[in-house]
Amino acid sequence: MRFSAGSRNRKDAPNWLLRLALSAMGFTLSASVLAVTLYEKFAAGGWLTVVITSSVIALCFLIRRHYSETREQLAKADALFFTPLAATAAQEAPAIDHEQPTAIVLVGKHRRASMHALLWVQRLFPGHFKNFAFLAVDEVDAQSYEGQEQLHRLRQTIEASLRYYAESCKRHDLATEYRVAFGTDPVAEFAALAEQVMNEYPNSVCFASKLVFAKVNFLTAWLHNQTPLEIQQRLHLTGKHMVLLPMTVG
Repeated sequence: MRFSAGSRNRKDAPNWLLRLALSAMGFTLSASVLAVTLYEKFAAGGWLTVVITSSVIALCFLIRRHYSETREQLAKADALFFTPLAATAAQEAPAIDHEQPTAIVLVGKHRRASMHALLWVQRLFPGHFKNFAFLAVDEVDAQSYEGQEQLHRLRQTIEASLRYYAESCKRHDLATEYRVAFGTDPVAEFAALAEQVMNEYPNSVCFASKLVFAKVNFLTAWLHNQTPLEIQQRLHLTGKHMVLLPMTVG
């Protein structure tokens, strides 16, 4: 549910050619050691190196394929919500009343998952929530902080998505706002931002989508759903309410 990291292009980093040469040298040395070990010690246990190395490589390819398939499925679902909403009437959205029931929705880079949460909140609690606050966090590395221009571009991209959700609420005469934060630890940033906003809205509940796979295996349990659960645990420890809404994938 988080936004993808805004890492700069490798070729823009200083001394990238030197780093590439060092990486190539390390690969050559490692491959040479492996080849010599297999040639000299194959019968004395070298075969075990082949088995372990092959298993790790196979697992890496399996994980990569799983992530690729998941991204493809989410991208197809996202495409349904990338058509700009028609402009609303000239009337303004209702003013926010901090004392009214408020739904705080944690959103990420997948628009389908975020819209899923918004729609389910409206279905489960029809007419209850008068305010909707959308929170987004983008994970950035240390290099991203070096350029204010890059952070500005990231903020513009995120706010474009957040305006989509806000416009959806405005079309239904719902008061809305959105907040954006950046950090190297998205879980901590999300929890801190959510706690801050929930303190401003005393009658609020936090919501987020959680991926649920039709075909469950060790990869789906190991590679997904940790971020929403960790945020939920942190908020629960502070006495805040957070609800996870399952979204089926596959």
